[in-house]
Amino acid sequence: MSAKSVFRRAGNQRTSSAKILSAVLLLSLLLSGQAATRARADNTITVNTTVDEDNTGPACSLREAITAANTDGAYGGCPTGSGADTIIFSVSGTITLGSSLPAVAFATVLTIDGTGQAVTISGDGLYRVLRNDGSLTLNQLTIANSYSVGAGGGILNAGSVLAVTNSTLLDSRADNGGGGIWNSGTSTLTVANSTFSGNQAKAFGHGGGIYNYGGVVTITNSTFSGNTAEGKGGGIV
Repeated sequence: MSAKSVFRRAGNQRTSSAKILSAVLLLSLLLSGQAATRARADNTITVNTTVDEDNTGPACSLREAITAANTDGAYGGCPTGSGADTIIFSVSGTITLGSSLPAVAFATVLTIDGTGQAVTISGDGLYRVLRNDGSLTLNQLTIANSYSVGAGGGILNAGSVLAVTNSTLLDSRADNGGGGIWNSGTSTLTVANSTFSGNQAKAFGHGGGIYNYGGVVTITNSTFSGNTAEGKGGGIV
């Protein structure tokens, strides 16, 4: 065999090895890109029903979505949550939480965003809608017609942070203060571009719109109208 043939074979082998290495690298990049896409997708959970299901049907309800975010696992018809989750909606309308147990958000960081949909979350005049035990942001939502025999008719904030933006707290009531929101002494509440209307603190409770029980509250560009209290502070205590 001539030296030229040996060099040609070696060159072909190097070319084949380079092609194989390029193909392996390309496949690795594609797979890692798909994994990253799945991870990003897991951070967004889409609610596609207004029915208050709780692991009973194929759809993804708000209650199920919050559970999936809390547990970083699939729940009901909802995909797996992962880290800092965002819940969005593909449906408009009123979601009536027909249970004496409120939806409890205790995920480290969770956003519930109704942008693009007209979403109202109702307690049916019987129940509190939400309890926050983590860091929760609510955007473009209406919390309405909720009730608590204790504190926080619409929302009880016992977490580190609750941010309410571009939202409405409407016609909710509590017997022990904070018809709209009760903010506990260890919590920070931020309200921006929102409306509190028609909320009530009953049974000599305080703070028809908001009762801040020693925490930190910042309110900007927001309206308080028609809130009442049988104790002190129809709007805010």
